[in-house]
Parts: sequence; structure tokens; C-alpha cells
Amino acid sequence: MRVLGLDPWTQRDRLMTEVCFIADVAVLPRWMRVTPEKAAEARALKPLSERQLFGRSLFIFDTVARDRLALLGEVRNAGLADVFVAVVGGLT
Repeated sequence: MRVLGLDPWTQRDRLMTEVCFIADVAVLPRWMRVTPEKAAEARALKPLSERQLFGRSLFIFDTVARDRLALLGEVRNAGLADVFVAVVGGLT
């Protein structure tokens, strides 16, 4: 068996630098969709990222309490790909 072209038994250290596993998705940041009227209030909470989709703003937060975000709109846990794009996009 090979994973990413590596033998997991003999190349474990190298393999572990290439992958990550998150056992508990509850540790992932939250994302939310808000209407244009609530976007300024959401921005004041300093999101990791913001993007526009179908006339709404989508935000990703990592330190704001879920109940606080719920006052502004629909809150969900962000997917790993969304978090990656938010973090890497913020580095450029």
C-alpha cells in the first residue's frame, strides 16, 4: 500500500508532513451567510475571510461565539477547504 506515493510503514515521518487529520470538526471555524443589511455588522467582528455569492456575503470566523453569530444570520461549521482558502488567501 502507498499513500501519496509513500510507504506509510517506512516513510511515516515524511508522510505526516504531507497530510493532516482532524478528528473533531467542531474545532473548525464557523462560516455564515448574511444579507447585505447585516454585512457591516459582520465585518466589525473581524472575520478571517469574506466573499460574495448570489447577492449575500459569506464570512468565516474563528473566535466569535456561535450564539453571537446567530444574531446575524445562518451559522455553519466551515469545511476544511474553506478554511484553507481563507487562511492562504489572507497570506497573499
